[in-house]
Amino acid sequence: MNLSKEKGLWEFAINPLFAINYISVNDNIVLARREGYNTLSISHVLNSKWKIIAFSEADHSYIRKINLRWNGGVGPGYKWGNKKYEINLSEVILVEGLSTVNNTVSNYLVVRASTRLKLGIKTKIGSFSSTSLIQPAIYTNQGIGINEHFILRSLNRIEFIVNRHTTTGFTYESNFQSYPAYLNKNVKRFDWGTSFFILYKIK
Repeated sequence: MNLSKEKGLWEFAINPLFAINYISVNDNIVLARREGYNTLSISHVLNSKWKIIAFSEADHSYIRKINLRWNGGVGPGYKWGNKKYEINLSEVILVEGLSTVNNTVSNYLVVRASTRLKLGIKTKIGSFSSTSLIQPAIYTNQGIGINEHFILRSLNRIEFIVNRHTTTGFTYESNFQSYPAYLNKNVKRFDWGTSFFILYKIK
């Protein structure tokens, strides 16, 4: 879901994602997946190309044993394109904290660089969008290597126009996080998911 609004020189966007799955084990219904992820950005437009962006994330993951991962920061953003395509590139320095179910690990403080690359393409038959976040750590107050705090996340969406009211398509999301796997060897570093959707617009 993408909720956005522009007002003068200000742009606001919130992108919540949520997924939950249950499986049957020995005739019992068991929770297998409960993932929540949300981004919030507030941008002040400087000119047709440049903007200043305040960016924040909140992440909850049953699979990765994360109660809450949160961060926030500010940085520059650059945009170029035309009516058919648009590319947005931003670099934000984030301060991050974590609450985990692993009782042997205290909550951490991490400073990371967050590069966000957003691509949008529009055609007569539909559209394609892709948002990638590359987030290496540059500081941690823990006695481990900063490579154990690397995050790479990507969300891709293809949408086809059926008629003036209806569109359909699918999304593909991938997520790589090294720190949860460092804490628990049973946790995978890489996870992905896909979904199919149909949208009906009321005008």
